[in-house]
Amino acid sequence: MTTYVVLVRGINVGGLNKVSMAGLKKCLEGLGFSNVSTFLNTGNVILDSDKPAKQVAEVIDNALPATFKLDSDLVRVLALSRSQFRAVVDGKPKGFGEEPGKYHSDAIFLMGITAAKAMPVNPTKAAACGIHPAPRRAMSGAKTATNAPNANSQARVNGEKYAHV
Repeated sequence: MTTYVVLVRGINVGGLNKVSMAGLKKCLEGLGFSNVSTFLNTGNVILDSDKPAKQVAEVIDNALPATFKLDSDLVRVLALSRSQFRAVVDGKPKGFGEEPGKYHSDAIFLMGITAAKAMPVNPTKAAACGIHPAPRRAMSGAKTATNAPNANSQARVNGEKYAHV
């Protein structure tokens, strides 16, 4: 059994795609996943499965619109094994997330869209703001303070590139 962090994008946002966490848990258990736990009303889930990460995401991605009333174009699923998620966290830039009173640090996992398409900004201005998107699916975070240190690094998890900002 592998433990996965499952990130479901596009549910319970702005009053759209409402899914109760009890309903989500019941759905995932019905799909054969075990030790299912949800976090608040976010769509973030931890579960165990014998399936590989990509298959876990595909099974959930297909089941959600069939089980709940959703705008399926908005809903995306990413499953990361504990080791994949840990590699992203361990590969964070120095200082990222370590001063929550001073900086607001976010992690963004892009699903089904490239960083360049998600953040079509002037590269010179982006670099000045500390934004350095990776060309593939990316994990990036931004510090909102204008004097935030430039902290750009990248990590690879099973061939996927994750950029940390």
